Amino acid sequence: MTGSSVRDALNELRWHPERDPSRGRVYCRDRAASHGFVVIQGDEVEEVGASSFTARGTTIPHYKVFRVTHGEEVLFERQDQTSS
Repeated sequence: MTGSSVRDALNELRWHPERDPSRGRVYCRDRAASHGFVVIQGDEVEEVGASSFTARGTTIPHYKVFRVTHGEEVLFERQDQTSS
């Protein structure tokens, strides 16, 4: 795990020269989704802010992200994955 925060992991996914954003996945809690979460492709991340990011034209708070991956590598994983 290289990113110490959601923001670090998202920025690494977008800007690291050895990362292909299309191989990235961002897992976000979503109570309305059938499995309780949605998966966003890394190349759909449009903007990364201090406490949220934008993807698919929607602003998503960092606290909803529980995992960021690049291929099989985990860049970020939240330890407290309890759903509320």
